[in-house]
Amino acid sequence: MPQLQELLDEAVASSSFDLGHTTPTDDDSVTSYGQRPDEVIAARQIRELVQHQTWQDKEYQRASRARLSVPPTLLAQIAEFVRAELDHCVDTSTDRIGHSFPSDTSGGSFITTQPDGITRSTSVSEVPDFAQALVRGAAFLGTERAARLLAGWADDEPVAFKTRVLLNGEGILAEPLSPMDGIRIESLPLSSHQFPYFLPRTKGRSLGDYLARMVITIDHLTAPALFHPSNQRQVQASRATAVPDLDAATICTALSLEADTYVDIAFSWTDFGELVAFNKGHDNAIWSVGQQSYRGRSYTNMTITHASHPRGIAMALDDDWTLHITEEELGRTLAALADDQLRVTATRWQSSKNTSASLEDRYIDLRIALESLYLRDFLNENSQEMRFRLAVFGAWHLGAGFADRRTIRKKLRDAYDRASGAVHLGIVENTPENRDLLSDAQALCRRGALRLIADGEPQDWGDLILGADEQTGLS
Repeated sequence: MPQLQELLDEAVASSSFDLGHTTPTDDDSVTSYGQRPDEVIAARQIRELVQHQTWQDKEYQRASRARLSVPPTLLAQIAEFVRAELDHCVDTSTDRIGHSFPSDTSGGSFITTQPDGITRSTSVSEVPDFAQALVRGAAFLGTERAARLLAGWADDEPVAFKTRVLLNGEGILAEPLSPMDGIRIESLPLSSHQFPYFLPRTKGRSLGDYLARMVITIDHLTAPALFHPSNQRQVQASRATAVPDLDAATICTALSLEADTYVDIAFSWTDFGELVAFNKGHDNAIWSVGQQSYRGRSYTNMTITHASHPRGIAMALDDDWTLHITEEELGRTLAALADDQLRVTATRWQSSKNTSASLEDRYIDLRIALESLYLRDFLNENSQEMRFRLAVFGAWHLGAGFADRRTIRKKLRDAYDRASGAVHLGIVENTPENRDLLSDAQALCRRGALRLIADGEPQDWGDLILGADEQTGLS
């Protein structure tokens, strides 16, 4: 759109930003705009303030909140261009346009959770407001980039965004993981001064709450990017990943299984990346619905130190907390969790690792996990027969020799008995012995699930007991 770029060039050259006067408060800050001469800069200067985006960059935060002033005649020309070139997206009766990226809007922004759990964000803006957002984006991104983005959206290119998910769970990844296209998992730095810019700044969250936590990033697309306001319900967001049905909860389950620890979602938000430049305040965080189960951590060998910056904080962890997970292992586990029964095994095992749950609930979850793992094709619901088969199948699947198998059989049988007591009597005594038994049985269940993922399911569990693994060379 050469004409649009020319209009944006002229508008940026003639516009200004009021950076405002920021006054600190007890829990945040308040910015007021009074057109003070020393706080007003030319629009072309704004990019110099946002070259190095960091979480605590005050200049970036100040620039993102700056108030844009565009000469009315130039703004009117850009608005008229939008009405002419995007006429199919403009409601002439209200002079409004729909779009799937954030901007200052007088028409309303709408956040919807789709049936597939994906959060969709749409907005309806009056055309002059939309034109102002284009100038703002052009000032921050450059006029060529802003014009190219709009041209792509006009040609039906989708809006790209990311869902970021902060996790509960102890341990720090040895290295970032990308088990498949469109998915990345990383641990946040041990120092707040190294935090990435995309972390949401929220009241009630201390810097220490973010240190060393894992974050899942999932690529998404929303289409169409531009739409007539009456067609807002036709907008759809989707995951731009190798396996579109794979959600963050399943990734947490796979991480739990690989790391042998309880991992779940603390909260998540939508990150529009560079597109936040169209929105005053650069509000990068649009909270997804239903994710607020934030949990503290209980590192026993953690040292918190205050960094040189008065608001900075850092931590040190022993090497024992490093999680050595490979992309190949995690990718294989994610693929295997497409199997319904194995997913039940993994998710129930994961729930049994939740130390905030009662001992009874954890035993019940583990029992369901073991039944799903070792009684996959067993339809007889006689509890004694189920107990016998589960313990024997597990022992032969995991044991190496008679003594080892006998030990495994006893642990699985005893754990099954405790779970049965939880089901029928509603109580399991919270003793060291019962906690140790739960831990041992969890370890066996995890070994069985990972072996099933690595080697596949035996064609016949009865043949396994008769020694089929020895004939085929399985170990």
